[in-house]
Amino acid sequence: MARLGKMQVVGMVGVLLLLLGRGGQCTSEAERAALMAFYGALDGPNWKQNDNWGNEGDPCQSGAQWFGLFEAGSPRPCEESVQRLSMVDNDLKGTLPDVFSVFADLQEVYLGNDRIDGTLPSSIFSPNLTTLSLVELQLTGRFPSSVGTATSLEVLVVNNFKVGGFTGKFPAEIGNCRELRRLDIMENDFRAPLPEELGSLTKLQTLSTDYGFGYGGPLWRWSIPEWMCNITSLESINMRISILYGTIPTCLSYLTNLRSLDLGINSLSGSIPSELGALTKLTTFIVTGNALEGQLPGSLSGWNSIRDLDISQNKFFGTLPPEWSGMQKAESMFLNGNTLEGKLPSEWSALTSLIRLVLLGNRLSGSLPSSWCSMTSVATLQLEKNNLTGTIPACYGQIATLRYLALSDNDISGTLPDFVDTALDELIIINAHLEGTLPNLPSTMEYLTLRSNHLAGTIPDSYSKFQNLLWFSLGENDLTGSIPPGVVKESMSWFSVAYNNLTGELGEWLCRARSFNVTGNPYLDCPLPSCCGFVGGC
Repeated sequence: MARLGKMQVVGMVGVLLLLLGRGGQCTSEAERAALMAFYGALDGPNWKQNDNWGNEGDPCQSGAQWFGLFEAGSPRPCEESVQRLSMVDNDLKGTLPDVFSVFADLQEVYLGNDRIDGTLPSSIFSPNLTTLSLVELQLTGRFPSSVGTATSLEVLVVNNFKVGGFTGKFPAEIGNCRELRRLDIMENDFRAPLPEELGSLTKLQTLSTDYGFGYGGPLWRWSIPEWMCNITSLESINMRISILYGTIPTCLSYLTNLRSLDLGINSLSGSIPSELGALTKLTTFIVTGNALEGQLPGSLSGWNSIRDLDISQNKFFGTLPPEWSGMQKAESMFLNGNTLEGKLPSEWSALTSLIRLVLLGNRLSGSLPSSWCSMTSVATLQLEKNNLTGTIPACYGQIATLRYLALSDNDISGTLPDFVDTALDELIIINAHLEGTLPNLPSTMEYLTLRSNHLAGTIPDSYSKFQNLLWFSLGENDLTGSIPPGVVKESMSWFSVAYNNLTGELGEWLCRARSFNVTGNPYLDCPLPSCCGFVGGC
């Protein structure tokens, strides 16, 4: 028999071992070598977890599998190759090596919250890949057009790049990924509109992009494409901070499976199409921070599944639609920062699921509806900076869920109701016309601000029970009597009773507050206590 050379022997041994071992071997030698290249390129010895990496034997062997190749706590049975790679927040550092073509059966890749830089290897995409998630990395360059080869791709997430981000155009080849259900490409630096080939993805359910804004600043802008209206499978659209301009297309009403639509912080103009009332599955609608105008369509009362509505910081005018009382599942409504006028609709008392109602900064008038006491879930009522008049109905002090009430800069008058039967922790009414004595309040109070009113009488001793009070501001009223020492807490950032008619002595107890102001009380016995933190004198 002819004598074999050393290299021939090694080669034959390698082949023999491979053939003999395939019955119990999950990964090939080529895959093992590729995994070790991945380990070496990304500083594997210093990972938070690198269990069994580099050990002899099969990387997928049960009980000795290499960390990151299985779901934690639920190892998947090994087939004949690596199918999953998951490394998130594991101190990976370096450039992603181009080794992925070896993993022909790779289905899922999760990399995130690590210092992985460089470009994304085009070989990471293959016909078997179903999920690619790259979050909070430092990748740069153009996104590979080879994404079109990933014909089984269902989830593509490449977002939240704190440094860098993909540039150029997002590849049109994405249109070949007919199984795609989720596309999230937020916080990158793409500089062109989404490719219209996306309109052919009939299984797409989630689309998220704020791209184009980029870390180099906005260089262009684009409008909401009408081809998006063809993707009737869409359930969620998030295009916040996407440099959008133009109007909201009426054809979005075709997306009858839509549950969430976020177009916030763009430059959209025009009105909200009344046709959008057909989106009866919608649970979230956000258009805050645009230049939208016009009257609010009453037809949106068809949104009987809506939970979160935010149309704040626009130019809407006209009255609040009474028909919106049909939004009976609404939990939060933000309409602040517009030029809405007219009365508060008494019909909105039917909004019994409403938790947060924010109407500050409009031109609303009339009185607070007593019918709103039927809002049995409401926790936040923000109505500052309007033209509201009249008194606060006594029943507001019986809304058990109420925690935050703000009515500053209105023409509210009369006395304050007692709020002891509520969960109130913030009461803010500045620059109004309140009179009478201070109300009874629950022990849950954290912020009490009633500055610039006409309140009289004394500070109740019961206010000493406020154990979590952070802010106490009763300046510019007509209060008399002494300051109960127990009112001032070490938790307080600010204590002010300036410009009243208070009397009595000041003690070291005043020093419990980080800052205080007792200026403008001519009958207080001075001097101030010998501590820091005061503002103004007696």
